[in-house]
Amino acid sequence: MSRTGLAGKITSVLKNENCISLYSYGVYAFFEAAVIYILAHTYDKEMFGEWTLFYSINILLDKLIFGIGSFSLTKFLSESVDSQRKEALIGSSWAINGVIILLLSVVSFGALIFSRLVPALFSNQGSLVLLFLFFPPLALLRLPFNQSLAILQSRRDFWSILILRLVGMGVFTLFCTVNLFFRLDLLWIVFAYTMSNVVNALLCIIKKWSGIGLIGKRNKETVSQLLAFGKYSMGTFIGFNILRESAVILIAFFMSKEDAALFVIPLRLIDILYVPLLGFVAVALPRISEAFSKGDNEQVRMIFCKYTGSLIIAYIPAAVLLYFLACPLIWFFGGSQYSTDPRALAIFNILLVYSILLPIDSMAGTTLDAINRPKYNFIKVFVMLGINVAGIIAVITLFRSVIAVPFILILNLLAGIIIGIYFLKKHIQLIVFNIFGISIDFYKKLFLKIMGDNI
Repeated sequence: MSRTGLAGKITSVLKNENCISLYSYGVYAFFEAAVIYILAHTYDKEMFGEWTLFYSINILLDKLIFGIGSFSLTKFLSESVDSQRKEALIGSSWAINGVIILLLSVVSFGALIFSRLVPALFSNQGSLVLLFLFFPPLALLRLPFNQSLAILQSRRDFWSILILRLVGMGVFTLFCTVNLFFRLDLLWIVFAYTMSNVVNALLCIIKKWSGIGLIGKRNKETVSQLLAFGKYSMGTFIGFNILRESAVILIAFFMSKEDAALFVIPLRLIDILYVPLLGFVAVALPRISEAFSKGDNEQVRMIFCKYTGSLIIAYIPAAVLLYFLACPLIWFFGGSQYSTDPRALAIFNILLVYSILLPIDSMAGTTLDAINRPKYNFIKVFVMLGINVAGIIAVITLFRSVIAVPFILILNLLAGIIIGIYFLKKHIQLIVFNIFGISIDFYKKLFLKIMGDNI
């Protein structure tokens, strides 16, 4: 085979939907990491900790809304072939999310008024007061983005998702870069983040990705169906994102914002390994949903094993590489104030073990949702959450050290894997030992496809 032919085959692989989905999550993760890098180098630990708390809680609330009406939209759109049915699903999803945002906005404004009436309780919680003020407009602006993500994912239009992720977070990253020279206070950072979401919302509406014009197509039956699924997926999304952010929030409240900022640096570095995971899960969900809707459990098992095993095999050498790059990565990402603190390195190295286990837990949860068993994924996540919160509070109370926290993250992940595999064995007769056999076969076929006549 000529070099041109080999290059063409490599290009073909790099243009498939798995890789494009990976690029979209990679772009978002890059910008998110860039923002953390820039802000960590712009402000002291206390100010950076304030932003971390605001952003973590806001993202958690955003995922709550997404879990109720948008996540279930992806699943049902993937299964449906009827255009009127799809329009009803999109319109009903908009109606559900609109009501949820209205209710949460009332609570947010109520909390803002309370903070003004009892200022002593919020004297050192400026980030929470800003959250109460900015959450309603942010939630409204994020809705077209979330709806577009759900619709585009169901269509497996990952190029459009890539553009969507690139624009909004790119604008915010640009502002943070310029702000290196001005060092504006937290209010301006939050305002810039809000304006970046304005840009995203306008893009979604102009490109007609969000389906906002279909809200009139909603009906009671479809709303009920989405809510029946969404009540569990909402809980799962809340639980999953509390799992991701609870360590930071609990450290901030039970220790200090400086300790939370220290923990965020290695935690966000581990998010490098979340990029391929989220990218491949985004492709796997509609595929598994479609296979299950056709009653093809064999294909469901095949997809689960291929994606899970392939990611684990890829993560092992990646974790080894990150282990040797730990010090320069922490220095580059957080600066000397974190790289000279041995706790940051210890946390990062412990979290590398955690990262290798991520694919099997994540794919188990995704598969449970895709085969119409969101209740079991909900149970799995909340058992993990209980272990996480109770464990973190216990180790902080006993040891007063952030180094003990990542061990709890590993413990709750192992619990989630055991529960998830148990339910999958029960409902799709999953054979765990097939995971690596199927994934090794996938890598062999991929290698042969690329090399062709060269071997």
